Amino acid sequence: MIKANKNKVLIILLGTILISGWFYWFQYRPAKIRRECSRISKDKHGSTSARGYSRYKAGYEVCLHGKGL
Repeated sequence: MIKANKNKVLIILLGTILISGWFYWFQYRPAKIRRECSRISKDKHGSTSARGYSRYKAGYEVCLHGKGL
């Protein structure tokens, strides 16, 4: 009886860790990288004109690729 409860707790704990890891890797991490790249690119290039926006977008893409997205 006690061993069965330990197995259930272990399975629930491992499932929670796995789901948390997936959420971090596929949702939280990419959002954090996009936010950081947007800030960096906006600080460097701005986006007030069409030319500034194209530089911003190019810098943003380079940053994303540099960080693995």
